[in-house]
Amino acid sequence: MQSYSRRRALSLAVLLAVSLLPVVASAQLGGIGGGFGGTINNTTDVNVANAAQSRHLPRAKHDSHTTLLPYHNKQTISLYAWTRKGLSVRTIDSDGRKWDDWRHLGNNADNPPLYRLDQDDPQNTPAGGGIDTGLVVRDALGASSDHQLFFGYSTSQLTAVSLVRRPLGGAATFTRFLPPTNSTLTPSLNLGAWRSFSAQAAIYTSDNRLEHIFGSGMIDGAPRSLAYNWVTSAPLVELERTQSGNTRVVSHGTPSGVARVRMGPGSATVVTHRLVTNPDGGACCDPVKSSCEGQTPCYGLARSYVFVTADSTYDAPTDLTTNGSTVYMRTRPENGSWSWSSLGAPTTRHTYGAPTVATYFSANPLSGGTGQLALFVTAFDERANRYKLYRNHHNGNGFQGWVDVGRPSDIPSDVPFELTTALVWYQGNKFDWSALRIELYGHSRAKSGAPAKLVHYRWSGSTWYWAPSVADPRGGSLRTESAAALDQSSYQRVSAFARADSGHVFEYVLTSSSASPSATFTLKDLSFEPKFKLITYP
Repeated sequence: MQSYSRRRALSLAVLLAVSLLPVVASAQLGGIGGGFGGTINNTTDVNVANAAQSRHLPRAKHDSHTTLLPYHNKQTISLYAWTRKGLSVRTIDSDGRKWDDWRHLGNNADNPPLYRLDQDDPQNTPAGGGIDTGLVVRDALGASSDHQLFFGYSTSQLTAVSLVRRPLGGAATFTRFLPPTNSTLTPSLNLGAWRSFSAQAAIYTSDNRLEHIFGSGMIDGAPRSLAYNWVTSAPLVELERTQSGNTRVVSHGTPSGVARVRMGPGSATVVTHRLVTNPDGGACCDPVKSSCEGQTPCYGLARSYVFVTADSTYDAPTDLTTNGSTVYMRTRPENGSWSWSSLGAPTTRHTYGAPTVATYFSANPLSGGTGQLALFVTAFDERANRYKLYRNHHNGNGFQGWVDVGRPSDIPSDVPFELTTALVWYQGNKFDWSALRIELYGHSRAKSGAPAKLVHYRWSGSTWYWAPSVADPRGGSLRTESAAALDQSSYQRVSAFARADSGHVFEYVLTSSSASPSATFTLKDLSFEPKFKLITYP
């Protein structure tokens, strides 16, 4: 009898120990079977699968780190997303090649929930479709081990998030900027009824050592129903930051005759179209690798680009004839000033969404290769009565004009779509044209009976083509606006990151190594994390 009592007490103690395991960093519990009556599911998606924040799409950041080992370079992808626990992050690196667990970094406690921009407008609540708020991830100026994240979410405040990352993890520090009122902007700015800012894309200009975080008063998802007509003015807006951390808000206005402009996460870039070469015809000297004494150093003037659509259709009212068809660019040559210019209209009817640009070199720039751009935008083809994708190629000398490149064949003909992000990598020798890969990702628009799908247009090294569109395995909608790659000679991981309307976060990924080359993309759910974690003692 005593022996039975001891065994029963021991069993209860073991059960209690498992159920009370604290959530601390250590090894994951796998399935535990046998005497506990079956397998214990140690994973949960309850924090990430949050439908109320499903329109907050994840953003990824790529980093490259030197190590103590000779010729070894470790690359990392950090994936940020809003969850029930605020800002959260997962990371993967080229050494371990596995995603770590979600780390929840908290929220800005003195502000309203992120998804509620305007509590007075039912269109802007989760039940009305929710609101996207852009999330831009950058290296902190002057501190390469830190990340800074920028976003805007309020009609009364312009707020940025600064995330300090340390080698073994780190805390999130939330910093609030001044509200975007006329008195605090340079020059004065009228954001109409919205008075909002949505961070979308960022570039760095080395000549003046400034970081430019671009967005506009046109919040993604805001032009729903009559809300579209409320946005009387939506200029291109910029947070301009110096290395010392000083910040000002700059209005770039709109092109002449345009009331509203729209840009997206893939709408800005910086490129050096051509390096200066040796006057005698030989190759220039790379000053990063040698002193260049007595030789002509390589250098080139960089040019900054921000592409926008004018009065673009995006969940707009049924009367689409009033929306613009022209694509504009805001450009700045190195040591120069910003200016507007037009790239014309792909069609006689309206554009949809924002432009997306891919930047690449035709060959090694030290050997005469030119920095080139492939610019894409969706527009309505009135003759075909459907939306199509259009490309405008910059060959290093100038843009060549709009070309119709079709649409995904597996998306219904009456469903619009847009590309939102671009990624360039090499499946082989860098700067080898046949090894060049360009991935462009986006999504279709959800319509009755047709959930939104992830769309994928790519350059294979010899041709452009549409890859199969990707659906949410649970039958909902899937949307994306961020991509990143681990690109090494021995291992490559090419990923786009999407979110379903259930809140689940997915990785659409291709992995390839020198031992196992691959050209197949698969969809992986990154929403799950351990329920329990073991405590380990030395």
